[in-house]
Amino acid sequence: MKKIFVGIAALCLAASFASPVFADDDKIEIRSKAVTGAVPLDPNSPVWKDVKHLMVGMVPQNLVAPGLAEGSVSNVKVKSVHNGKEIAYLLEWYDATEDDTETMMDKFSDAAALMFPVKQKTEPSFMMGDADNPVQILYWKAAWQKDIDKGYQDVRDAYPNYNYDAYPMVDTMTDAKGNKIVVRDNEIYKPVDPQDRAINTPIGKYSDAAKGYLPGLAVKNPRSKIDRTTPVEELNAVGFGTLTTQADSKANGKGVRSFGYWKVVITHPLKAEYTGQDADLTAGDHFITAIAIWDGSKKNRAGRKNFSNGGWISLYMEK
Repeated sequence: MKKIFVGIAALCLAASFASPVFADDDKIEIRSKAVTGAVPLDPNSPVWKDVKHLMVGMVPQNLVAPGLAEGSVSNVKVKSVHNGKEIAYLLEWYDATEDDTETMMDKFSDAAALMFPVKQKTEPSFMMGDADNPVQILYWKAAWQKDIDKGYQDVRDAYPNYNYDAYPMVDTMTDAKGNKIVVRDNEIYKPVDPQDRAINTPIGKYSDAAKGYLPGLAVKNPRSKIDRTTPVEELNAVGFGTLTTQADSKANGKGVRSFGYWKVVITHPLKAEYTGQDADLTAGDHFITAIAIWDGSKKNRAGRKNFSNGGWISLYMEK
């Protein structure tokens, strides 16, 4: 009986690290299709229609603390296109809840990330790289997408009906009917467009000296950025606890919700913009990537994530 139990356990363990299945071909790899013109930033662009996809199985990260006891994202559909200068990836997965805020202590954002080795023809540890083999990470976050789509999200957005005596960061309130109004210098103005509100928020008008009283802005914490132009953060790592934001990120992206699914596009330049911190991808060659997904409603953050089963996935860029 003991031998039978051990055998079943071994089979279950092997199954949990099984390779993903390529949906439209017999090759287990992401095939980045060569296209002409600009790569699409829109997840619903017709360009994606005829691109083959890879269905990547996902498992909970429970190898390193803090981890997940149980995953909530079983698979991610991946497509990719490139034009020789820039590459785009389309990630699609089911998530019953839309979690796009980080302005409350008990709320966490849905998110997705792609990881690549910085050095060509190397296979770093898929757990954030290692000292000799750095990795590049492209990290899209739903909360940052909301900052762009609806304006910078602050306490006023998390708690629209709270009371305050003097809080200079607040420039919007609601009237008795729940309509937004803008209050500045005791005068009432008409509501402004969310994009303009993000740019013209009072914090953005602070002097550098005044910003010193806002620690996040003072130390240039990416989470505190008030004039965000991309929902994608570009980072590097050489192992656990070494994540570092790139100062001059050129990555971009866009995420939309559709019938319970997130559809997220992430783009970044190829060799023409290679900086020594990025993956050096070229057409006609094979590379590897790894995927991670965070489910905010399940308290996913940091190491508590779902990642691509087996770690690295083959990526081929067609000519």
